[in-house]
Amino acid sequence: MSAPRVVLGLPAFNRPDTLARTLESLFSQTRRDFALVVVDDANSEETRAIVESFASEYPHVHYEANQKRLGMVANWRRVFERARALYPAAPYFAWVSDH
Repeated sequence: MSAPRVVLGLPAFNRPDTLARTLESLFSQTRRDFALVVVDDANSEETRAIVESFASEYPHVHYEANQKRLGMVANWRRVFERARALYPAAPYFAWVSDH
């Protein structure tokens, strides 16, 4: 698979009830040249399991959990930093909500 043109950043916080539907919607798009970077600020095993189930099918899915809670604004910054570090050549970035 080629490098993604778009990186989607998803700051997650304890929304396993809606996260699977969100990811299903993203991956049902006709364009697949994107990466997804999820940073979990709640460090939830449920969130990790949902994201990893999609990562097994889509290679450009990256999940990580913060060691301690950063709060909303700091977690959004962390998502953007990780997206740029993982995919520095991607020309586009967009935000995605976990709900």
